Amino acid sequence: MTLGLGIPPAPNPKYRKWTPEDIALIGTMPDSDLARQLGYPYYVVVHKRTQLKIPYRKPRYTLWKAHELKWLGKLSDEKVAKRTGRPITAVHEKRLKLART
Repeated sequence: MTLGLGIPPAPNPKYRKWTPEDIALIGTMPDSDLARQLGYPYYVVVHKRTQLKIPYRKPRYTLWKAHELKWLGKLSDEKVAKRTGRPITAVHEKRLKLART
């Protein structure tokens, strides 16, 4: 198929073939980070990982530890975010969630 001028269409990056190097990275980092790194849409990485039965081994953030939870409401969200390595939005959401319970 050509575009009328004898020029074939550019390959769609959504449909490019997975290389062995790409596949080796699946499951080593969050799917969203891998998608960004390789230039695939997020859902393509998730589909490939589940298709290959590769577990999601590396969550972006760990569970909240007891001492971290004690900081919520005592320190500013910015300070908690900096100490825990979480984004401020995650700290804010966790604080609000705990306040509702």
